[in-house]
Amino acid sequence: MARKRTDLSEAMEDYLEAIYHISNEEKGGARPGLIAQRMKVHKSTVTIALRHLHALSLISYSPYQEVHLTVEGFRHAESVIRRHDLFRRFLLDVLEVEPVLAEKTACRLEHALPQQIVERFTLFVDEYLETKSNSDAKKESSAPIREKQEGPSVFHGHIY
Repeated sequence: MARKRTDLSEAMEDYLEAIYHISNEEKGGARPGLIAQRMKVHKSTVTIALRHLHALSLISYSPYQEVHLTVEGFRHAESVIRRHDLFRRFLLDVLEVEPVLAEKTACRLEHALPQQIVERFTLFVDEYLETKSNSDAKKESSAPIREKQEGPSVFHGHIY
């Protein structure tokens, strides 16, 4: 009996994410050797993971062949990627964390929170960034022209 997708381990979600990205980059399936390189693991470790994901009907897999995500595997991979992007965006744009730390932290957070919290977090980040964008636009439009330009300012033919 296949487990529910919510029961996937962090490692299995990382494999789905890697397969998704490699498939897009290669414009086809993902070869197990490329998966091993991406995941920085031995090919035999990849084989074990692929067998597991195949048993859960998340990938189509045969030894020595390219790996392809099933419809359900594709959905799950996209969900992981959306969560990753959400947390990376929050860390970079809201908390202004340095990019390397934001990326590493997003990789951890994408697996840690239940879907209900991720959905609320998405609404919060979207609203925050929209409000911030509108606020920045208002500041920009209300600033004097001289403050917006670099170099000498020209206003009604006069240089300031």
